[in-house]
Amino acid sequence: RCVVAAASCHSMRLSSTNLLGEARDSIDELRAKIDRDEQFYKTTVSNIDNQLQLVRDARLQFDTQLSDAVSEMESVQNRVRRLEQDLVDGRVDYLSRESRCEDIVKDLKDIKLCNLRSLRAGIVKKSSMGIDLLSIVDCEVSEWSVSECSKLCDNTCGNATLFPTCGGSRQSTRELIQPASTFGVQCPALKKVESCGQAECPVDCNVAAWSEWSLCTRQCDGGLRTRTRSVEQQPEHGGAICDSTVEVQPCNAGACSEDCTLQEWSEWS
Repeated sequence: RCVVAAASCHSMRLSSTNLLGEARDSIDELRAKIDRDEQFYKTTVSNIDNQLQLVRDARLQFDTQLSDAVSEMESVQNRVRRLEQDLVDGRVDYLSRESRCEDIVKDLKDIKLCNLRSLRAGIVKKSSMGIDLLSIVDCEVSEWSVSECSKLCDNTCGNATLFPTCGGSRQSTRELIQPASTFGVQCPALKKVESCGQAECPVDCNVAAWSEWSLCTRQCDGGLRTRTRSVEQQPEHGGAICDSTVEVQPCNAGACSEDCTLQEWSEWS
């Protein structure tokens, strides 16, 4: 059975003082722990902020390098396209010059032929052979009619040792318009065969399908995402060049939300 002893003011005051001291010790310990936790929190936040800044700096550097690389690739592709266009323009210019040259040669041949005929007429007039100038008839033929090449290209032309005579052939013919008389200029050949298509066949570039878009380089404030495709077949022997193998697209253009900011702690209640 619990027996309650007589109350003693001295003992009660002593017990209260001990309890109050213990309570104050507990409060001091809690405050010290709170101070330690707060310092740990501030240190942790500072470390995280530093790491985030390092990540931001690295991401910015990556964005810059990626942008520079894409710009350089586009510049190279533009140079290749210009060179390809220069090649086409050069070919057109060559054909134009060749045509003008053929016209000049034809004119020179006509002039030379006219001079030779004038010289022949003078010789005939002074000749004692009694040749009638009107009886002299030169052979006349039509312009060449050129057939298509039997082979537009030939991949064996890349190995001259195994295939010294590669490619196809092209036949040219012309018609006889006027046969020559005895003292006239005799007819040239009415048929000739020439080699052609002595070049390896062009192979166009072939690229694979586009990959999926990459993750955006930034979650906000504007970043970049890319996609790529590989080259399955490089162009060869004048084939069509490859189109772009990298595409870059802006993403996550929205502004970043500000970090949460807390005020200082209030006093304990």
